[in-house]
Amino acid sequence: MKYKKYIFAVFRNLMLLLIGFIVVFPILIMISNSFKLPDDIFVKRINLIPAKVTVSNYVRAWVDYDVPTWFWNSIGTAVGITILQLIICILASYSVVFFEFKGRNIIFSFFVASMLVPFQVTMIPNYILVSKMGILNTWTAVILPNLANAFGIFILRQHFKSFPYSLYEAAIIEGCNSLEILWSIVIPICKAFIVALLILFFIDAWNLYFWPLLVMRTPESKTLSIGLQQFIDYELGHRWGNFMATATLACLPTMIIYIIMQKQIIATYAKSGLKG
Repeated sequence: MKYKKYIFAVFRNLMLLLIGFIVVFPILIMISNSFKLPDDIFVKRINLIPAKVTVSNYVRAWVDYDVPTWFWNSIGTAVGITILQLIICILASYSVVFFEFKGRNIIFSFFVASMLVPFQVTMIPNYILVSKMGILNTWTAVILPNLANAFGIFILRQHFKSFPYSLYEAAIIEGCNSLEILWSIVIPICKAFIVALLILFFIDAWNLYFWPLLVMRTPESKTLSIGLQQFIDYELGHRWGNFMATATLACLPTMIIYIIMQKQIIATYAKSGLKG
């Protein structure tokens, strides 16, 4: 029996290693090609280690294109979306957990139901609204339609329901108002969970593509994910090194954040369903 368990464990680990390699391999190819000379990219053999390492692709991408501007726009929109989403999610979750009022479960049900609505349904109304407001090609056009995050409200609500309600009642007896309780008691106790959620929001906002593609049309307003399109327009082989370098720069912030904070991120998903 123990022998069968050992064989199963070995097989399971080998399968996980294989799946992990399949997932990571395209990223390794991207990073490798970003350090290769143009003639070394399109060869018959797949070489993860460049024959000659060069950083010229990064230099050309940074100097010849608007990568600094794209990078700045990506940071600005991602940070704006992350902070505002977190504020709204905290306030909404706090209200449906700690406030007693009629219909709060119905309101929360609407939050959850909104997660079932595909982006394609709200895309056109949002675009018309943003266009009529005259904020196309601005950070506001990207940030405004992404203020609410039903997923964040859902998992924060699940976490707040595990909060010791006796502390909330004690604070009310001491004369604290709702905002004081939220800022001084609830947020400090749930700080680790909120930070992990903030990281998830940032990764999601950083990787936005289709909506910024619709509302950021001028060259100076583009984000990194949209700016990559400029390299696709060129079919000459010597452009692919610059493309890979820019793609690596676009992936770098989220990869670093996830590697450092992966335990907190996994814990956020694990704890979100502990209490209904």
